[in-house]
Amino acid sequence: MAVQPPSTEGGGCEPISRHPMVARPLLARMAAKHAPTYQHLGRVSRIAEYFATHLRLSRKEVRLVSLSALLHDIGKLEIPDDLLTKEGWLTASEIETVCEHAARGADILSRIPALADLAGAVRHHHEWFDGRGYPDGLQGEDIPWVSRVIAICDAFDSMITPRPYAPALSVDQALDELRRGAGTQFDPELTRLFVERQQRLTVVRPKVHCEWGDPEQRPRPLAVRHKRT
Repeated sequence: MAVQPPSTEGGGCEPISRHPMVARPLLARMAAKHAPTYQHLGRVSRIAEYFATHLRLSRKEVRLVSLSALLHDIGKLEIPDDLLTKEGWLTASEIETVCEHAARGADILSRIPALADLAGAVRHHHEWFDGRGYPDGLQGEDIPWVSRVIAICDAFDSMITPRPYAPALSVDQALDELRRGAGTQFDPELTRLFVERQQRLTVVRPKVHCEWGDPEQRPRPLAVRHKRT
């Protein structure tokens, strides 16, 4: 079955039953704790899955990307509610606490045998390509390739989604920000491919439909060019 173009919605939560069974208990907890994060996880997963499909990855790799993206912020289950719901800017110490979610998410997944293989991708989705990210300051292709994919999709959805502390950017503005971050925050080659596929993106608020173009024109598999860790 062909993967449908993803959409992001500003509205209600997607039913838990639409997600893989192995992830449902964690997602149910997240939906109850903080609905905006739960909604974000679903959107990023759909964007990442569609992007991975058009990179001609194998079915197994596409599933790995999709499921890792679906759980990339699951560590926020262990972040205090008042920080997740706070309006306005966080203090330095509060930011430090929120940044723990990547490592905490990896710890959660590592304790679940069926999800343990996702722990590395989740732990490193906030690493920067130039080494200035967290939690471990990994650089370049030392960052797991799935984490590099998620980083782009995560940032894109965050930028085009309204937040209590910032209005949504337009798609064009978000793509400009991704371009500016290529080589510093984001993998430059993956960013180029993502932006190219977004050139035909059509926005219909409150939904964002991603039109990636002709699948037959998609690039060669990343397996040829990217070290997998």
